[in-house]
Amino acid sequence: MSKKKPEKYVLPRHRFWFGFVRPLVRSLCRTKWHYKRTFKYDLKHSGPVFIISNHQTNLDPILIASHFNRPIYFVATDNVVASKGVGRLLTHCFAPIPKKKGATDIQTAAKMYQIIQEGGSVGVFLEGNRTYAEFQYWVSPSFLRFVRQTKIKVLLFAFHGGTGSMPRWGHKPRRGPFYGEIAKEISYEEYSQWSDEEFLKVIMDNIRVFDSESGEKFVSPMSAEYLEKFLFVCPACGKKDQLRSEGTHLYCNACGLDVEYGEDLHFHSENPNFKFSILNDWYQYSREWVKNYEPEEIIFEDEGTLLQYRYHEKKQTLYEGKAVLTPTEFRFGKRVIRVSSITSASPFSGGKLIFSDGEKDYIFVGHERFNPVKYVMMFHRLSPSFDKNDHYFSLTDSEE
Repeated sequence: MSKKKPEKYVLPRHRFWFGFVRPLVRSLCRTKWHYKRTFKYDLKHSGPVFIISNHQTNLDPILIASHFNRPIYFVATDNVVASKGVGRLLTHCFAPIPKKKGATDIQTAAKMYQIIQEGGSVGVFLEGNRTYAEFQYWVSPSFLRFVRQTKIKVLLFAFHGGTGSMPRWGHKPRRGPFYGEIAKEISYEEYSQWSDEEFLKVIMDNIRVFDSESGEKFVSPMSAEYLEKFLFVCPACGKKDQLRSEGTHLYCNACGLDVEYGEDLHFHSENPNFKFSILNDWYQYSREWVKNYEPEEIIFEDEGTLLQYRYHEKKQTLYEGKAVLTPTEFRFGKRVIRVSSITSASPFSGGKLIFSDGEKDYIFVGHERFNPVKYVMMFHRLSPSFDKNDHYFSLTDSEE
């Protein structure tokens, strides 16, 4: 009996749908997203490539694909393709490669390799999570070993202006320069001769982008609006959940701290107790605060909706009301999830929290100013079961 051939991943319909939507995407780049497409890349003649990019906005996969004349198969969080309707449609038309955030996935690597063997090109956002504050994250050496095994050309893609014009915590775009470039092309003959340290340095040197150092202006009358979706501790008084944004300013309800978030992506304040310049400064303070925090009976509490999701099934609503995090429990009314059982967690689309207890996957959808970051950081502190591959919000300096 002959063995059954493995199912192909790269299909003709992907090229059809890619060609169908590409003109629309290019139009939106000009008219709505104000993204400057400065080059075109011919994959028809170059053959498959491995694209490695920084990750500044939710549009990044679409924007990268707009520069190419063949489909790019992007690694995406499993939640993007999990829904019954949109998830099935995306899988059918564009076949993104699902991966659980904060976890090593052998199946994901296998699918990537299969796509390349079938002549397709793969796109990866190196950090696995969209940036909040421009800084770069820990990268597993196994990723570099995988790239070597593909033996194809690597394109290092760098977005500029995304964190300024479309910050992850914001609701509306700002006016400012926004474009992408291939910062470097690397042949297999080149990178096969490099050590992991040399290879990683070349990658990071070319995709590391700090919009706050660009000297550009990102104009908005609401430049600070919704910053409390990312920041949650006041550096002047040390109290949590007291920050409030209005227009271009961020205030502390407890001590009266007043900070302006400027068009130059820097903080400005006359308060002598405020020493920060950029978002990363404040974020690093938050990390230290979580490390040194002595947990109270109630750590965080927020109103929202708890849902459970499975691949290509309708999300199931489990609870609506107040979520309460204690040192040992994550409570949703009578439903209790032990903190020690939480194995992974990540923000999703700014105002949602994805987390898993190892058996079930959940989404908590909070209010419009809900901060999922504080929960992920606290899980790192409290849960011994937290996946050690999840370095995005690690509290350990050596793992950044």
